[in-house]
Amino acid sequence: MTKLVGLGFDGCSTVAGKENGVQAIIKRKYESVSFFHCASHKLNLVVNDLNSLPEIRNTTSTVKEIINFFRESILRRRLFPNIPLLCETRWSEKYKSKLLFYENFIAIKTALDELAVNKDGNSSSRSRTFQLSCAASKDTFVVCLIIISTYSSILEPVVNKFVKTNLYTVHQYIKTSLLSILRMHRTQCDRYFKNIFETIKKTTIDLDIEIKIPRLSNKQTNRSNHNVTTLEQYYRVSLFLPYLDSLINSLESRFTQSNEIPFKISNLHPSEVIKLSKSDFICTLKNINDLYNIDNLIEEGNTWYDYWNITENSTKFNEECNISYYLKDCQFFPSVKKCIMIYMTIPPTTCTIERSFSTLRCVKTWLAIRSSDYQKIDDLNLIQGVVDEFSKNKRNLQFLF
Repeated sequence: MTKLVGLGFDGCSTVAGKENGVQAIIKRKYESVSFFHCASHKLNLVVNDLNSLPEIRNTTSTVKEIINFFRESILRRRLFPNIPLLCETRWSEKYKSKLLFYENFIAIKTALDELAVNKDGNSSSRSRTFQLSCAASKDTFVVCLIIISTYSSILEPVVNKFVKTNLYTVHQYIKTSLLSILRMHRTQCDRYFKNIFETIKKTTIDLDIEIKIPRLSNKQTNRSNHNVTTLEQYYRVSLFLPYLDSLINSLESRFTQSNEIPFKISNLHPSEVIKLSKSDFICTLKNINDLYNIDNLIEEGNTWYDYWNITENSTKFNEECNISYYLKDCQFFPSVKKCIMIYMTIPPTTCTIERSFSTLRCVKTWLAIRSSDYQKIDDLNLIQGVVDEFSKNKRNLQFLF
């Protein structure tokens, strides 16, 4: 356990709790351990936080229902483009589904309208089609769909980068560049929403959907009730700004400064070494050494910096290569090698593990286990042994075989 450097869990309080969670209990005993909440999961939770906005939640739910409706029938699939299910755990697929749905929205809406009046289908199917068509015909649905698709195209590359890029770079991008971009969209909302609203008007005209401002009511509390004069102002204030505020606040709260030091080990990659000044590089090494207490790290790191800044060495590395590729260059740098191995060990995401759990549960059902081990259980006489053990205590239990 003294060699433990990283714990990877999801966000449930039992394991991730700051006071009595599993990670807190272990960290109190082993101070060099860092807890990593699944990075991809955190970004997915940012998107899920947007469900606190009723209009966004209803739009996402309607999109999911429409996709399921077309995919559950072979005949209906022929009328529907190849859009993957809106899966909550396959995060990159979630963004892809929303983008593809928006790109094919006019064709999907046309197919719904045709199925709603098709007399060949059964009545329940026509009724459900009519309900989905009505939901997709609302002006609020169109506005939310276009806003969601606009920012899904910004978030999707970040999710994909979690798979193939070092985490420190992605975290820095989120905390600096991405948040700065979103704050700029917030402060200059007039300019950015103007372009979005032009797309909204074009889509509603193509689908012959009327878009209007709801009437004002002094006692209205269950919907947006803003005193504005134009459609653009209304939807900017009632939907666009709350969406951006929720997105920014969630990113700020979930991607904090925690675990920044373990992520900084990625600066040992030669492509990062040559970008840093020597003073900044040494400062990074000191932070790493304070956490992991690695012998001679500062001295070796100093030489490692010089090694990669020599002309003949600085031209032989490849930015596309993972940091583990350079372990072969660490034969004279054991402390640097230890740092790189720590970085390779920390758990950036728990998706692969969780997916294996889900798959194993589907394959190894209780019935399958009982069937495959039936002969072994009989040979060991386990059932009789369990019965004998329980029968030692006087309880009113009946065993039926």
